[in-house]
Amino acid sequence: MVNKYLNIDTEDLSNWNRVGFILRSGHLKNYLKDLNISISKIEDLHIDKRESLFYYEEINNKPTLCRIEKFLKDNIFLNDIILGSNILGFVSNLINKPAYLYKEKINIKSFGGSGYAAHQDATAYHELKGHITCLIALTEMTLDNGCLYVSELVKTDILPYDKDGCIIKKEERKIKDKVNIEL
Repeated sequence: MVNKYLNIDTEDLSNWNRVGFILRSGHLKNYLKDLNISISKIEDLHIDKRESLFYYEEINNKPTLCRIEKFLKDNIFLNDIILGSNILGFVSNLINKPAYLYKEKINIKSFGGSGYAAHQDATAYHELKGHITCLIALTEMTLDNGCLYVSELVKTDILPYDKDGCIIKKEERKIKDKVNIEL
């Protein structure tokens, strides 16, 4: 199946160069059903039959799956989508040089679960010379269900952060005063 969303247009490049991110809401829309099925298959794997790492948080006094890491060996479809032309190939084209996967992670946001404090992914991976974060949302993200906010900053800026990697409150307030883009 040909995906017309794989082409990088001038608006994508302009956004990338100006604010350091692009939003492509249709990029994987033809694969949403298969992406969800693949994740369910990983969730159903017995611990002895998987390489994936599962992480839990307590919600209503019950351990609830909140994150899966290292899952590519457990699902060929996800492996092909992420390491192939749809994600890694697309990023390589965007930055005009080879891109490599550092880490893959599925965040599962259950009702009543915890969120994340304002942070920059770059501070978590300070041993890297540069990185790109890719988010693939498999459900609609709205104000009602807990959307993600991305602030328009110069893409090389690293804001002051605390020992946990969270943006310090003074800087967070400055960001909130600027216009944010709701994804």
